[in-house]
Amino acid sequence: MTGHRWRSWRTPVATVTTLAVLAVLAAVLVPLVRRPGESAVTEHSQIVIASGYDISAGGGQPGIRQELVDRWNERGRRDAARRRGVPDYPRAEIRVLSPVADYQYGQMIAGAQTGGGEYDILNLDVPWIAEFARNGYLRAVDEDRERALRDRYPPSVLEAGRVDGRLYAVPFNTDVGLLYHRTDLLRRYREPVPRSWRELFELCDRLEARGAFSGGPVRACYAGQFADYEGLTVNALELAWGVDGRLAGEEGEPVDVGRAVSGLRRLADRAGPGRGFLLPDGREHREQESLEAFAAGRVMFLRHWPYAYGVLDPAKALTCRESDPAYRSGSAPPPTGAGRPEPPRRTVDFDVAPLPGSEAQAAASQDRPAGQGVLGGQSLAVSADSTLPADALDALIEFLTSEENQAFLFRMSGLPAAVSAVYEDASVLQSCKVAPVIGRALAVARARPRTRYYPRFSETLRAHVLPALSGAALDDAALAADLRDALRGRTRR
Repeated sequence: MTGHRWRSWRTPVATVTTLAVLAVLAAVLVPLVRRPGESAVTEHSQIVIASGYDISAGGGQPGIRQELVDRWNERGRRDAARRRGVPDYPRAEIRVLSPVADYQYGQMIAGAQTGGGEYDILNLDVPWIAEFARNGYLRAVDEDRERALRDRYPPSVLEAGRVDGRLYAVPFNTDVGLLYHRTDLLRRYREPVPRSWRELFELCDRLEARGAFSGGPVRACYAGQFADYEGLTVNALELAWGVDGRLAGEEGEPVDVGRAVSGLRRLADRAGPGRGFLLPDGREHREQESLEAFAAGRVMFLRHWPYAYGVLDPAKALTCRESDPAYRSGSAPPPTGAGRPEPPRRTVDFDVAPLPGSEAQAAASQDRPAGQGVLGGQSLAVSADSTLPADALDALIEFLTSEENQAFLFRMSGLPAAVSAVYEDASVLQSCKVAPVIGRALAVARARPRTRYYPRFSETLRAHVLPALSGAALDDAALAADLRDALRGRTRR
């Protein structure tokens, strides 16, 4: 990273002359030596944010996160310093890591383990927070500041950054699973949007029996993310919650998985070759492949993240962007280039809703309930070995997560804002049609298990679910035993 990082040093002292020299040096250097979080800001200091690839980047544009950092560098840091009564705060830069999540994780872990202060702020995927915090790689949020944050975020969004009672990460952007559905096909078959996962599976069974997925462009009922990566874990958790089951406790404690397995079997029983629930290659789908299958009209339902809305209907995404004051003033160019881009036409008639609920949720609500989706997104956490002043790092995080910048992030990139106020803003709700759906889904979203062994838990779960999607038996007892070992940090048998 750029900027001076001072290190204390020692040398043997043998003579009075040497002592005198050291005394002079100490008078110069001691004011510059600080513990982490207390170093002096020099003209060369710079805050380095480690972050994954920004999906809003491309087309010659730097991405919306970079634009927010540019705002900080141009004016935000001085305004923040003035409000806090200090001369100035350092500039910031985003250090973009690998676009592959697993490699991002590895780079951040490696940087934290060296203790070299390479990164000052980490833009962490939500499931990584517990591991980083419990290993001592993060600095906890000050308790007074934490209290000020409680009213700004939906409870589930803020709680995702809490580990063992302390808040370690402040939500930057969030994410939650949604159900995209073909409105033209539901009208044709005179079917409502499923209120529960059970209704969705039964609807797919009925349509398959009627031949809806053979001999036409629609080749399957459903698409999700079922390849051997984190997306499969996310989909499995949502299906488990869809029967009010659990695969792990909130803090990563082992639980009875019997009910959860019944939710996974609903998928496994229909996912094999020769069935019409998934496409033949559906068990290899990630985000891109599943989105392409829905956009091409090959499936009726799609589980995906909110950004898919703008991909499927660019005209509505453009309407949302153009509602931003910075966009209208010309100070924020559209991500696709200068001027008003001509969006491609949507290829399918669709709408979006929160995920289906459980049978219990459906029975308790006259309206369509919002089912529990996995909470995604990234949160900003201060590296424990940063040597820059804590108040400078806090000021930057406060700037990036302000209501104004959160609304800008959402409108311009499609990344869901983390703060509640964006989903209560009349101008956002009017111009960004997906915003109310995201707000409903976030209100009931759940975080993945907060365990330092989360990668092991995820790998173990996938090792059981993936073969079941190809017809292997799903063994309750073996799954429970292996998850118990994974959550305790043991190697899977």
